[in-house]
Amino acid sequence: MPADRGSLPAATGWLIVHITTGSTTSRSGSFPTARFVSMTWTRTARQFLDCAPADLWSVIGDPTRLPQWQPGWASLDLDGPIDVGTTGRLVPAGGAVRGGLHRIAAGPISITRLDQDHSITIEQPQPGGRWTFTWTVTPTEGGSVVSQVNSYDGLAAGANAAVIGDDLADFDLRCARLRSVLGAAPAANGLRVVIPGGSGLLGRHLAADLTCRGHQVVLLTRAVRPELPFTQIEWDPRSVGDWADGLFDDPSRTAVVNLAGASVGARPTRARIAEFTRSRVDSTQTILAAARAATADEQLAAWVQASTTAIWGDAGELRCTEATPLPYGSAALPQMTGVAAAWESALVDPPASHHHILRTSLVLARDSELVNRLSSFTRLGLGGRMGHGRQWVSWIGLADWLGVVRECLGLGTLDIPDGVLVAASPAPVRNTELMKLLRTEWKRPPAPPTVAPLATVGGWVMGTDPALGLTGRHATSTVLSEAGFDFADPEIGAFLHDMWR
Repeated sequence: MPADRGSLPAATGWLIVHITTGSTTSRSGSFPTARFVSMTWTRTARQFLDCAPADLWSVIGDPTRLPQWQPGWASLDLDGPIDVGTTGRLVPAGGAVRGGLHRIAAGPISITRLDQDHSITIEQPQPGGRWTFTWTVTPTEGGSVVSQVNSYDGLAAGANAAVIGDDLADFDLRCARLRSVLGAAPAANGLRVVIPGGSGLLGRHLAADLTCRGHQVVLLTRAVRPELPFTQIEWDPRSVGDWADGLFDDPSRTAVVNLAGASVGARPTRARIAEFTRSRVDSTQTILAAARAATADEQLAAWVQASTTAIWGDAGELRCTEATPLPYGSAALPQMTGVAAAWESALVDPPASHHHILRTSLVLARDSELVNRLSSFTRLGLGGRMGHGRQWVSWIGLADWLGVVRECLGLGTLDIPDGVLVAASPAPVRNTELMKLLRTEWKRPPAPPTVAPLATVGGWVMGTDPALGLTGRHATSTVLSEAGFDFADPEIGAFLHDMWR
């Protein structure tokens, strides 16, 4: 696959149950009995890096270097050379207690497979089963694809899937650390991408994806997070200051992806709506001012301004595309249309050769708060439809969202015209269908609906906005379709199955 579309940081897995039966004879005849139950849980993650396979193998092929790029592990020691049959000890991070328990409960690791310069497998016995880890480096156009497969065999597979099922959700961040461990410099033709609000979910994954592809990333954040392997600068979203020094020294090779803004998941009181709006407008105006002051008459390479498909409010059966006008009157919900319209309007004449306002739908990723909440509710038996259930849910997988942003930055092969762009899959679903798919994936029976009054009360009790679940919109992109964008995950059923199994 081409490097720009076929190496996205997606993770897949599944739980397989094998039952071997025999028979027992009694006075009433023969009946089957289970002899043993063997379960296998597997998850796979992969990421493209602009590095030569041999360079990556110098780290991946040496298991003792695992903690350098995977911070979940404190140490890995081998008893001999790197070869099939060599044993050792693998200790997780998290303090002396966790490490001590692991040493007591888990057995020694052993290298069970080694395909020199390509793949290595390590196994470790655990209570009730066995962990298997496989790392593979595969050459591809422009670099390599690194993959990791975690699997668990044994009676505790289900428990392990529930407890550490999200272990590879941040595999792209691990690969960004891997590139840093190699000491790889940014690509000669790479961009510097400044990401205000970059420490959030989308910012983190975008930063990791761009770093792995050889671009330099700078996150503007109100609080530096040491665990993130990127350059971070504390900034004041309300005024230009020293934080802007040097950001735009090379305008033609610099881009902005503005994701800054307070989370809109909170209860939409009048004061909070004002905060939602102010945080977006102020940060947009501030980064614009900083860029204009530094670039003078020069132009940045690209500017991507975040927005949301919620700008159309509760759109009913309207089919929204880039050309659909905004609602007015009672249909223009203040916490949706009001916030997003002001956000977009704040972007006035950005000093960039290309600019896009990216109206993003619900982004589905394993480590997103939305996905975690939906899966938790479903597993608890609360996976019924919300309200009447006919509201449309527009969505996009994380890998496709990253692909859209790369195209907007000019890093792909498509010609995306400037202006508003809808980031949504081509197949929105009804809320009823979405909840049914979730129940299917988690093997839950039909659940009673959450009627609108109950959802409203529950939302206010939990401090969230019930309109996020009770309203909806059918939003798709004619611009992406006409440009020939190829969605990796066009159908939500297959996407959810791959993401959770």
